Amino acid sequence: MNGAPNDHARAREALLAARVEPLAPADHVRLAAHVAACEPCARFARALGDGLAALASVPLAAPPDLARLTQRRLRARAQELCEVQARLERLAWSCCVALASGAGWTLEFWRAYQWFGAHAPSATLVRVALVPVVWLLPLAVGALAAVLVRAGARRDSHTEVAS
Repeated sequence: MNGAPNDHARAREALLAARVEPLAPADHVRLAAHVAACEPCARFARALGDGLAALASVPLAAPPDLARLTQRRLRARAQELCEVQARLERLAWSCCVALASGAGWTLEFWRAYQWFGAHAPSATLVRVALVPVVWLLPLAVGALAAVLVRAGARRDSHTEVAS
């Protein structure tokens, strides 16, 4: 740090950083040498020390109910996280049920489609119309399950508010 403007900026950054965490020994020695030789950086170091000392002398008083309020907020947040976890678990189970029912419906549909094709080869219109109905049936069941789960969650939240 030989007095170049970049050296002053680095010295000021190092002075600020030294207040947060210790500097490496080599950096500390370089900084001390620069501050001893550079009057503007020495003034900055003194002003920084005086400003921090003034801030440290100001008494800080926490509100008397700070701990109680913080604990209440933490409990509310923990309860909210538990509710989110429960909703995610229900969602995971409904996804598993949807996957299993989709796989089962696909297998059964394939068997019925083969049987229907073997026994009624001329009824292609019925077979073509049957495809969307069979594929949409698991979706309808899943949607109904989602509505029932949501209604149950609302009922639970209303029960908790009432009690």
